[in-house]
Amino acid sequence: TTGQNTVLMGNYMSGFVLVIVIGILQIIESTKDVAKVLRFFFRIIPAFCLGDGILALSQLPSNRNMGITSDTPLSMDVVGWDILFMSIMFPVYAVLAMSHDFPQIWYKLGIKSPPAT
Repeated sequence: TTGQNTVLMGNYMSGFVLVIVIGILQIIESTKDVAKVLRFFFRIIPAFCLGDGILALSQLPSNRNMGITSDTPLSMDVVGWDILFMSIMFPVYAVLAMSHDFPQIWYKLGIKSPPAT
C-alpha cells in the first residue's frame, strides 16, 4: 500500500499542484516567461498534461469573449501541446513499464545479459 500511496501522491502533486503553480505564474506579468518554460518540462508528466488541458479549455471561452485569443480548442496554445506530449510519451512509458515488468526483453535485445544460474 505504500507504493500505491506514493503513486497517488505523485499524481496528485503533478496533476493538481503543478497546474496551479503554472496558472499563478501566468497571471503575474513578470513570471509569464518562466511559466512558458516550466510548462514544457512539466508536460512529460501525463497528469500535468491532463490538468493543463482541462484548465486551458475552461479558460478558452472567456479569453475569446475578451478578445485575447481566437484559438480553437485543438490549437497548439490550448490543448495541442498537451495532446502531442501525451501521444509521444505514451509509447515511451509503455515500453518502460513493459521492460520493467518483463526484464527478459532486455536479454533478448542483447542490452543486458541474463543472470548466471
